[in-house]
Amino acid sequence: MHKSKSTKTLSDEIKNKYSIKFVNSHTKMPQTIIYPITPTKEIVTDSSQIKETHHCKKALKLSWKMKPTSVLVIKKRKDPTATEYAKQLIEYLTKELKVCVLIEPSAVQDLPNIPAFTTDERKILNQLVDFVICLGGDGTMLHISSLFYNQPSPPILAFHLGTLGFLAIFDFQEYKTTINSIMKGEFYITLRTRLTCQVFSKKSKTYKEFYALNEIVIDRGAAVFLASLECFCDDICFTTMQGDGVIISTPTGSTAYSLSAGGSMVHPTVPGILFTPICPHSLSNRPLIFPDCAVLTIRVAENSRGGASVFVDGRRGIKLLNGDYVIIRTNMYPLPSINRTDAIADWFVGLSSILHWNERVVQKAFTKNKDSSQNKIEDKNQNQNQNQNPNQNQNQNPNQN
Repeated sequence: MHKSKSTKTLSDEIKNKYSIKFVNSHTKMPQTIIYPITPTKEIVTDSSQIKETHHCKKALKLSWKMKPTSVLVIKKRKDPTATEYAKQLIEYLTKELKVCVLIEPSAVQDLPNIPAFTTDERKILNQLVDFVICLGGDGTMLHISSLFYNQPSPPILAFHLGTLGFLAIFDFQEYKTTINSIMKGEFYITLRTRLTCQVFSKKSKTYKEFYALNEIVIDRGAAVFLASLECFCDDICFTTMQGDGVIISTPTGSTAYSLSAGGSMVHPTVPGILFTPICPHSLSNRPLIFPDCAVLTIRVAENSRGGASVFVDGRRGIKLLNGDYVIIRTNMYPLPSINRTDAIADWFVGLSSILHWNERVVQKAFTKNKDSSQNKIEDKNQNQNQNQNPNQNQNQNPNQN
């Protein structure tokens, strides 16, 4: 079959920058992917990033085929501590490791003389850097995810400088040791599912597209009336919900707003989409988890007393009128975050140390009262003596009567 010159094959898009290995749960020998890649395995783009997820993402190991030469540093905005740490980090990267550093335009004032990517370069940002260093918290991670919208993201190394730090798991005091380990390669990553959100207007026949790492919220906004939302899964209407709204969440976002609304905590490697009602007008309305291949549509009912609003990772705030609808599906580009230990251990550390999951006062075990036990022993001995000598008292007092 003849191929046109404009057609790019998968092998043309793959560069020998790093390889991906999967560790079989029954053996310690790593298994390297052999091309051509099937749809159930990772597909590497021209910037050596992950495009499709593997069925078993727990043991996803990444190793460089070429030493990293460029790093994108994103710091928490309006934070003097993050700025000082960024200066230390950039000096170490450029002088000690001889790595080129890029920053975002909004950080130029805090970090002068460091090159920033341009508006045009943002569209191909994944081709300019090998990995990303995050200096901040969960909000900074959400911001990094928005930088790589609708494109593969490089692996992200997140140092905790924020408030919560559920996604940023590394301690900055160990940044030299951590970065040296990453530069050598052979580290594990977690592929975090992202969502694509298309907002359609019934009146204008147009739509806007957004991307979320945590969740997409459709709620009643400032309206005093309950939102009436028609909910579809793959064109099948499974319910019409009345309430404050609904949260469509990723497994990563299951420990955020969805958790506060009563949703389940789901490990980030579980392929699924969470459907969590917000204050539903029905006691039987409970959270659901759909497969990651499902396409969800949320439409404002024509007879709804009020409209609704759409929020993507806590931002945007697009108003929906009656008949407007939102289509949500799994994005083809997950967000790869570098693990401190592995995907399972890091998640449980976050649950216990940050969310304080299942922390409670430990119930005391049954203990025997020493005084009561001693009394029981004395009574038992006395009864035994009486049983052995039933006529002892009569022999001692023969003339008592």
